[in-house]
Amino acid sequence: MTKPIPIPRADLYNYYIVQGLSGRQIAKIYKCDSSIIFDKLRKYNICVRTAGESAHILKDRKKDITFDTLYDLYAIKQLPISNIMKILKIAGDTLNNLLHEYGIEKRNNIIRTYKALPRPLKKRPYIVKGDIFHKTLVTRSNRREITSNFIPKNELHQLFVVKKLSIFKIAKKYNTTHTTIYRYLKKYNIARRSHFHPTIPYEILYDLYITQELNTTQIGKRYYCNDGTIIRLLNEYKIPLRTYHEISIKRFSNQYDRERLLQGMRQGLQIKPNKPETTVLTILQNIAPDEWKFVGDGQLYIGCKNPDFANVNGEKQLIEVYGDYWHRGQDPTERITHFKQYGYDTLVIWENELNRKKKLPTVVKRIKEFIKK
Repeated sequence: MTKPIPIPRADLYNYYIVQGLSGRQIAKIYKCDSSIIFDKLRKYNICVRTAGESAHILKDRKKDITFDTLYDLYAIKQLPISNIMKILKIAGDTLNNLLHEYGIEKRNNIIRTYKALPRPLKKRPYIVKGDIFHKTLVTRSNRREITSNFIPKNELHQLFVVKKLSIFKIAKKYNTTHTTIYRYLKKYNIARRSHFHPTIPYEILYDLYITQELNTTQIGKRYYCNDGTIIRLLNEYKIPLRTYHEISIKRFSNQYDRERLLQGMRQGLQIKPNKPETTVLTILQNIAPDEWKFVGDGQLYIGCKNPDFANVNGEKQLIEVYGDYWHRGQDPTERITHFKQYGYDTLVIWENELNRKKKLPTVVKRIKEFIKK
């Protein structure tokens, strides 16, 4: 249960009545919800303001905000709206109303033009018109007139046709998007370059894809094209594409790749030791400190099998913890013989042996004998 927040009556009276703060502003001071403040006001018999009284206080507070103060914060210093609200202690709607009353243009409707840009642009570039700083109000009627000549035709022709830069590099140069460059190419009647389609003979493509069993990405890197172009050529030559089942079989046929994929999949699950494994880990730390490590999270694969514990002191020893539910009906000798062919000795411990206090000393004795082999 959460502890009640101590709010003295004198402090609450000072904030709410004397200073005229709202319930939400007082809640921010005490880092609680505004409903708690209003409950305290009723408890202390402090009269809660009506909507008309709150509007009257807000109106008086708006009178204290002059045009020069608001214009300095909003237009000259260009502070964010949230910072201005905190400084003037007003809400966002009140700030918008004041901007409208004082006739201050909102920043969203203004394009600022500079010779050198002070910060990188995200949406669209500023228009450079000499060294003079000025603001231009953008409307529907003059929007195209203002922005129509900021990429001259000769510059675009030089970059795209002569220097053969890509659309994305030109867009980055002008701090705009690639669709804008496409629009200007169409406007200036500059012919776009055709896509590169390599000519790969049927025999070579058949040898690379069927005989050498390279994938489409590897073939595309050889001919400087993407895998979609290779797939299109395979369909034109009627060379059957490999199915996902065949690709997965080939991927898992190599033991190294299979273990690497399984290791990545298991580590992505962020597996941690369960209760029986934690008990075994505690026993190992007491018997042989810093000699055993939990590797059941995919850190170690031996023949595509992931053991639970491995000796990190140079001995080829493993310990497996079998759960009564997940490993029911399984024969531990299969696991032991699998690791034995790689030179590892394995000890299997069942969950029911760890849950019973009478069997726990026997488990500790078995682990000690196994380690001393």
